Amino acid sequence: MSLRVIAAAGIAVVAIGAVAVAWLQDAPEISAQEAVTAAEAALQQAGVEATVEPDPLLTTYTPQSDEPIDVWAVRATVRAEPIELRLATAGAHPIAIDDLAPDGASYILSELEYESVARSLDDPAHTRAIRRNISFTCAAVLVVALAIAHAALAANPKEAHR
Repeated sequence: MSLRVIAAAGIAVVAIGAVAVAWLQDAPEISAQEAVTAAEAALQQAGVEATVEPDPLLTTYTPQSDEPIDVWAVRATVRAEPIELRLATAGAHPIAIDDLAPDGASYILSELEYESVARSLDDPAHTRAIRRNISFTCAAVLVVALAIAHAALAANPKEAHR
């Protein structure tokens, strides 16, 4: 086995390892701006006309049966009433949607709107990580293909000069 074939195999192993590490990393936490963007998009996709405040509050939400979770509390106004979407800083999934009317007698969002907003929330940091990983994977495949082609051509130098 020639040194070039061993080098090509080494490059392939390193590329596969690097791609595996990239895909196994957790998505980064979302920023305040990403939380606002995710809330605006979810409300819009749900068909809810809302004005979203541009400065969310970083806070902690403690569910009754679990550990405290860091969340972005994104405030919005729907039909002249305030609501608050609490999005996990890691994962951007909805932790809670507080749409209880100020008088406590009713909810601002209908059940359908509530469920639609909760389903429509996307994690922009996760989407960005997936795009990065796909690009990284394509680049690694190209590097491996070139290394294999180089090793194959180096193994048969007569074939390369036809």
